[in-house]
Amino acid sequence: AAAAAAAAAAAAAEARAQLAPNTRALLYLNNETFRDPGGGTASFVRRVLELGVPLVMVHEKDPDAGGAPFHTLFQQTPEDLVRQKRLFDDLAIDLHAAPAHRTVSLRLAMRALGAKPARRRRLAPLRWGWLAARWWLGWRGAQEASLSEASTSGSRSGKKAKLDCGRNTPAERV
Repeated sequence: AAAAAAAAAAAAAEARAQLAPNTRALLYLNNETFRDPGGGTASFVRRVLELGVPLVMVHEKDPDAGGAPFHTLFQQTPEDLVRQKRLFDDLAIDLHAAPAHRTVSLRLAMRALGAKPARRRRLAPLRWGWLAARWWLGWRGAQEASLSEASTSGSRSGKKAKLDCGRNTPAERV
């Protein structure tokens, strides 16, 4: 028995050495995952766990796409995967039905599978960027100056001063 275990460990180590270092396995959990004839999915999961390959589980939540409550999946999973291999010790990523949530779920799954987020591209500078910036700063400066003039002139004369935003100049009104 010890020789068989040593041979199995050596075979697993050899198989692991042949895999790329960033190899991961994906297990899509729905109401049909472990119902295949012959138990091909269960034997695949056993082999992945024996090799020590990271297993990313994605749990379908949309009933129209075969989604099932997690306790149903737990009941359908072979006993040895649940108890001995501890398949569900790691959390599964929920794949929600709503489009916005599904996008987030898929991104989480891709990150778990090793995808890296795309670098954000720097926006190309505007052709007249320096002119636009100068205009904006000049306009903001004129607006702030007009605002401060309006507040000081209103306090001296005792009348309320209003700012005419169209021309950026204070206009005193009674």
